Amino acid sequence: MACCETEVVEWAKQLCGASAIIAPLEGGANNHLFRCRGPSRELVIKRYREENFTASVSRRAAEVTFLKYATECAPKFTPELIAVHDKHEMIAISAINGMSYAAGQPIPAESIGAAVEFYRLLNKDRHHVSNYPIRAREAFLSIGAHLRNVEGRISRLEVGHLPGEMQPNAQAILTQLLQRIDAVRTEARIAIAAGDLDDAIDPQNLQISPGDFGFHNALLVDRSPVFFDFEYAGSDDPAKTLADFFLQPSRPIDRRKVDALMTTMAINIPIELLRRRVRMLSRILELKWATIILSPLERARYAAFEYRYGAQSLVEIGHRINLVHKRLPDK
Repeated sequence: MACCETEVVEWAKQLCGASAIIAPLEGGANNHLFRCRGPSRELVIKRYREENFTASVSRRAAEVTFLKYATECAPKFTPELIAVHDKHEMIAISAINGMSYAAGQPIPAESIGAAVEFYRLLNKDRHHVSNYPIRAREAFLSIGAHLRNVEGRISRLEVGHLPGEMQPNAQAILTQLLQRIDAVRTEARIAIAAGDLDDAIDPQNLQISPGDFGFHNALLVDRSPVFFDFEYAGSDDPAKTLADFFLQPSRPIDRRKVDALMTTMAINIPIELLRRRVRMLSRILELKWATIILSPLERARYAAFEYRYGAQSLVEIGHRINLVHKRLPDK
């Protein structure tokens, strides 16, 4: 293995034995994953990259806190936290032997119901929820803060670094994003001024979120999902959790199911308040997801994108532009 993974190899052998077999797994942008097999044990080591994106709590601390909490209230829905390596920013968790949810295929109703059960178990004890020590990543407590976050994301998108043949389509979708954020900002201001929508959410209405919650971060085990990747977990506006659950582009949920799930996910928040916030945040967060899909339009990210996709970079950019065009509402 590469020299940068020496610490992983050493820790894996401590946990699984000197004969441990260690193989890298496909991980996210913020971590490296390794499956480790020993004579009597199988686990996954997750090593976090150094960048923390200016957050006050590290991704490792957020995930460790959540896994410990979930072990107490919803153990069947998450892997077990086995060990933590503070010095080298690593954790060891039990291996999940399951099947990925297929992209582009409807998520079974049984799995959606299990996800809601998981969320409800996390928020069942109001005392524990109110005393949860970590806020979720981007857990903005006002509509205005969400708008400013998305405006900042859009402002970092540009087309000058793209190959010339891609620039017209990229500029067109960027113009569409700018028009949509202007319209949504106006809509939010009118609703707040009219008293139809509260800008801020009362901290007492927050609920615990797994963070990047969806079936892209789940494996199907014995007809039930087991979720993973809790680097962004913490207390959050439940409207954001619900909106992101449906908007996540990799394994999206049929948006016609939003109303049906809203009642079951309104635990510490009045249902009408949740409904109003979901309606507005869905429009804002749709644009946030558009900026995530269009990450190659961010100059600082383009080199890594081009390295990953190589000769297929132009095809991938075109696919992403088309995807955002299809996802954006007409008005």
